[in-house]
Amino acid sequence: MMPSRRSKLPHGSELVAAIWGLRVMVRFDPDADVAATHRAAALLGCPRHPRTNPQVRRRQFVERLRMLEAVKLTRGEGLLRNADLLARRLQLTTVERDLVVLSVMQHRLRWFGSLFSYASPDGFMELIERTACALAVEVPEVKRALRRDGVLRTSQLVDFSRCGDHAAAFVPASALVEALSSAGLSARALMRYFVREAPPTRLVSEDFAYIGTDVSALTSLLRGALRRRAKGVNILLHGKPGTGKTELARVVTHAVGARLYEVADGDEDGDALDSDRRLGMCAIAHRILAQAKGTVLLFDEIEDAFPSRWHGTQGLERSSTPTKSWTHRLIERSPLPTFWIANTIQQIDPATLRRFDLALELSVPPRSVRRRMIAEELGKTVVEGCAIDRLAADERLAPAHVSRAVRVTELMGARRPADVSATLTYVLDRNLAVQGPARSALSANLACGPYDPTFVNASADLPALAESLGRASQAAICLYGPPGTGKTAWVAHLATSLGRPLRAARASDLLDCYLGGTEKNLAELFRSALAEKALLFIDEADSFLQDRSQAKRSWEVTQVNELLVQMETFQGLLVCATNLVDTLDHASLRRFALKIEFSPLRAEQRWAMFARVVGEVHDDALRAEVERLHGLTAGDFATVARQARLTGTAHHPDVLVTLLERELVLRKGGGGRSIGFGRQLADAEPPVNAVRRGSA
Repeated sequence: MMPSRRSKLPHGSELVAAIWGLRVMVRFDPDADVAATHRAAALLGCPRHPRTNPQVRRRQFVERLRMLEAVKLTRGEGLLRNADLLARRLQLTTVERDLVVLSVMQHRLRWFGSLFSYASPDGFMELIERTACALAVEVPEVKRALRRDGVLRTSQLVDFSRCGDHAAAFVPASALVEALSSAGLSARALMRYFVREAPPTRLVSEDFAYIGTDVSALTSLLRGALRRRAKGVNILLHGKPGTGKTELARVVTHAVGARLYEVADGDEDGDALDSDRRLGMCAIAHRILAQAKGTVLLFDEIEDAFPSRWHGTQGLERSSTPTKSWTHRLIERSPLPTFWIANTIQQIDPATLRRFDLALELSVPPRSVRRRMIAEELGKTVVEGCAIDRLAADERLAPAHVSRAVRVTELMGARRPADVSATLTYVLDRNLAVQGPARSALSANLACGPYDPTFVNASADLPALAESLGRASQAAICLYGPPGTGKTAWVAHLATSLGRPLRAARASDLLDCYLGGTEKNLAELFRSALAEKALLFIDEADSFLQDRSQAKRSWEVTQVNELLVQMETFQGLLVCATNLVDTLDHASLRRFALKIEFSPLRAEQRWAMFARVVGEVHDDALRAEVERLHGLTAGDFATVARQARLTGTAHHPDVLVTLLERELVLRKGGGGRSIGFGRQLADAEPPVNAVRRGSA
């Protein structure tokens, strides 16, 4: 039985749903049992359980359709109002706007969705034909609106659900359904779905002084592009995570007085967007911000968005992956300056890379910058004096790591500086472990390392040398001698004296199991040290500078060659240390301006060090025993002191002497091993003037 003509007619989105549904039923499926509810029956003007024949039903639907099409449509509230707002912001055509509404209705109204759901081999075209019928447009118009490189598909505002290889129905973006269905959607709330204003940065241009003229070049380019409102201005910033790429974009944008927006990487529910959809979001962000003056866009982690291979480019395809040509047009026609941020660019097509106007690679910020960033993140949190230096020495560390670790530390109840430092270290060590091993733990170990010139014997006047190096811009020095003689500690002291950051690496930081990997790491080490104006220290240099005439594999030669080339061209301060100077390649020795020998402790130094460990001792016989232990180093005493603490014998002088003798025997290997330039470990005492020369 038909509803009374006097019954209240639908309005707004319900009126549109009824008209679109009736159009499809009149033309394609008058027998469809869509009246599953009283409301649906009222909208369509049909009984819930039809028993009339198809001809009668069709006449009833035609009459009902004419009646509803004569009703004046109001779009001032709800779904239709929000769809109009979306269309204005995104510059959608009428068909594109109606497709968004239709897909939302399919999602919300079960009876309506059943008219457009197909999983047959011909279901895809049937879906398109029924949609064209509902919207009262031609099929080509629907196909054009649903092209794979169109705004609806690239942004995945509207996509297809699938059953095997067949389209089953339209699927709207889930968060968009909620947004368009809300009662009071504002333009600002709608915009947040696609693009968000970047948070402010704590850094300033001076924090990026280590990258030289790049900051001024970026600033000039951005200022000129904004002043002329130039289109297609694209800047690529790439480099390892934590190098400050995003912060640099924020700093430069702030410097030119512009506002920075970031392409959304998640929906309103916090769910991450897939890579294909993010490119569509970028296209929509361009549409939204195109007319805004003084505006810059940022697209982060583009390596996830650019595909490793491109799909075909033909017409209406069911994949929503953007095509190569569409992506290139997106870059070239961007209406506002855009920063593209990448951690790696290896898989990006060269044809895409050449479309960026300026490409800059950022290295790891120098420790001085990292230290300031960490201090700002810590805020009022008090830590031990050297804790910040140790943290800043880890190149994996980003400010976000510190802010999270500070929060965890507060939740764990740490209050005293020692407890806070220990907890921070514990949390950060475990959080950073998932990013792989630290590039160099050596810098962290040296950050607070002790240095006492009283126990250093060197073949050069170290204080005078430090003063000379303070005036020099380039030098290469080789330190050699037994382990524990103070080579590494002096380098840390030297960096502090010169006011330079220390860039330290040992073999484990640089050796790579892949062919060419070690050479690449060496090149990067020298490049970053120069950029930071750091004192470059390579410990265990014999691992890279072995005599090439003794090499058995080609890569052993190439890594020596690489280090020699880097040493030859390096315009900074380089210090290498080795315990096996006799094994070094002769060509490398020629490249060191100074070769400084560090010798074991003299007799009086051994006794002074012994007294420092056990306390004041007045025993001539014991002193004679300690002084006869030729070849002991400060490192030996440090090792024995740790042993004594573990065994509870720290205040037993006789036990300490025995432990020192064992260390000496173990290091000698039962005999006098040759070190340095042919000297024997237990040979005569160091030069008499060595202590004087090594004193501060």
